[in-house]
Amino acid sequence: AFMGLLATLSSGALVGVALQIGLSTYRYWFKRLKIRRGWAIFTAVITFFLLFVQLFSNRGAFKFFITLASFNPQTAYYRLLTWEYAGAVVLDNPIIGIGYADWYRPPWMSASVDALWLALALSYGMMMPICLGLGAIMAMFYVGRSIRSMDPDTQQFALGWVYSLAGLIVTGFTVHFWSNMIVWFTMFIGIGVGAFASFRKAPQPKPANSSRPPRRDLTPAGVARVKAPN
Repeated sequence: AFMGLLATLSSGALVGVALQIGLSTYRYWFKRLKIRRGWAIFTAVITFFLLFVQLFSNRGAFKFFITLASFNPQTAYYRLLTWEYAGAVVLDNPIIGIGYADWYRPPWMSASVDALWLALALSYGMMMPICLGLGAIMAMFYVGRSIRSMDPDTQQFALGWVYSLAGLIVTGFTVHFWSNMIVWFTMFIGIGVGAFASFRKAPQPKPANSSRPPRRDLTPAGVARVKAPN
């Protein structure tokens, strides 16, 4: 699989795999160092970094990410132009999009939109990528919060699913999921939530009256006697 990844020479695929490796490595170290609220710290650091780039960079956070996710400046420049022209069309048609109609662009640019989230907004309106993206993120948080209640083996499968979904979400900003791939992507979200929800450990029933102290009673003769709980 790794050799196939290298053979694709796709920056989008490499970015997704790099993100998965980074998340896995980060979790390994914050568990090893016993850092509490490791994911909250991670989210805060990433948010601060993006805000810093947005405020103090001449490109902004989004352009910085697109440039970083490209092999050469020409590819990055073309992707930025695609987002600029197609994004303008999306803002002009935010509710229902333009369907399969052609979109305005310079004559030398291709009609292909190599970005999943942008292509969905262009064809179906902004609510389509917003709903799909929020659904994917909520699924990640749902499974992530349920990991502690799973057995160790299932935890590893669940973490792999979360990392894979995170990689696909980020990759969707640089490549489009054509044909059957978009069907597989939506199925991957639903199957993961359903499967790991069913793998959660059932709560163990507590023994009856386990928290009640034994009751004391007095016999007619005045002798103290302890009654065991029912």
